[in-house]
Amino acid sequence: MSPHPCARPHPPQHLCYTYVGVPDQQQLSDPPHGAADPRVEWAVVMPYGAEYVREPRTAQEAEQEMDGPLLPLEDCPDRCGGRGAWEPGT
Repeated sequence: MSPHPCARPHPPQHLCYTYVGVPDQQQLSDPPHGAADPRVEWAVVMPYGAEYVREPRTAQEAEQEMDGPLLPLEDCPDRCGGRGAWEPGT
């Protein structure tokens, strides 16, 4: 699984979650149990020259910036096609 998973609400910024207390090398790409999952912190990450700027987001702000529902793969019908996002009828 890749470190610092991101959803892309509006390129070039990325809505990202980080599992609290988990070292960077052990971060999971499996989505949390929704935006309010207490195990994660949210931020928007944007390129700034050769660096990145990280702006913290609350769970409520993160949920408003998502394009659709966020589910962990084990809660998703057919494992969400391996994406962690699911919309009824897909």
